[in-house]
Amino acid sequence: MRICVVVLLWCLAVAQGQAEEKEHLPWTEVNSRVDIWAELAELRKTVLEPTASLAVTIAESKAMEARLKDVERQVGDLKQDNAVQAVELKAMERRVTASESLVLELRTENTAQNIMLQNMGTRLTAAENQVAELKSENTAQAGRIDAMEARLLVNENLVTVLKSTVEEQGAVLEELKTENADRPKVAFSAGMNEEIYVGPFNTDTTLIYRTVHTNVGSGYNPNTGIFTAPVKGVYQFSFTTHAGANFSTFVILVHNINHLSMISDWKAMDGSNSAANSAIAHLNVGDQVYVQLYRGTHIWSGLHSSFSGMLLFPL
Repeated sequence: MRICVVVLLWCLAVAQGQAEEKEHLPWTEVNSRVDIWAELAELRKTVLEPTASLAVTIAESKAMEARLKDVERQVGDLKQDNAVQAVELKAMERRVTASESLVLELRTENTAQNIMLQNMGTRLTAAENQVAELKSENTAQAGRIDAMEARLLVNENLVTVLKSTVEEQGAVLEELKTENADRPKVAFSAGMNEEIYVGPFNTDTTLIYRTVHTNVGSGYNPNTGIFTAPVKGVYQFSFTTHAGANFSTFVILVHNINHLSMISDWKAMDGSNSAANSAIAHLNVGDQVYVQLYRGTHIWSGLHSSFSGMLLFPL
């Protein structure tokens, strides 16, 4: 491009030099040269127009070059910016990765916390149910306590009455003790230790219980088998007996000559039998009570047979 401009400028200089020589040439030569100058003028015009266009092109080229430099500068800036952004993006990526890990951990923690909250909700519901049950039980217990307090009050009143009654009974008991201290005491119990058949006899026979267990008041005679009343009063007597199957048994409790009660068991094939009986009698001093074996019958002695009596109260 620069070579073309130099050539054009050289042509313009030559044309200008020839124009100056034209002023000194003859007319014919002038005419012949006019055509040449015309052509040169035309050529100059032809050259000047591209030169102007070339100047515009050069200006545009310089503008484009300036723009290109600006673009290159901007590209460099963008590259620097991209490098900075790449670093920032890597940092942001690391932060995003850390944030994602943190989010995952938080989700895991939230899941665990949700499970814990559900469990706590279940436990809270159970606790609330228990509280409701306890309240119901407390209400029921309060009712029972009120009832028990009422019963306690009744019992306390009853205890007060009973204390008064006991005190009264204690006074009566003391009186009875005083009275009983002066009352006669009579009681006896006797048996047969030797285990043998007693009877049968040809006549009614008084049974003798020689083993004496107790004899308060000395009313019973172990040699005769007869109890003699030492004081007047009401007495209770009891007697037991045992019999084998070979003979019949007929035992009578006698007051003086009166029969009070009896035990009987006739001969049978059902084996041995035991029996007992008792009676209450009004005795005067010296009255006698004894056990009599009816003639022709028997008993089996030992612990199966006994005779006892006691004074219920004197008269």
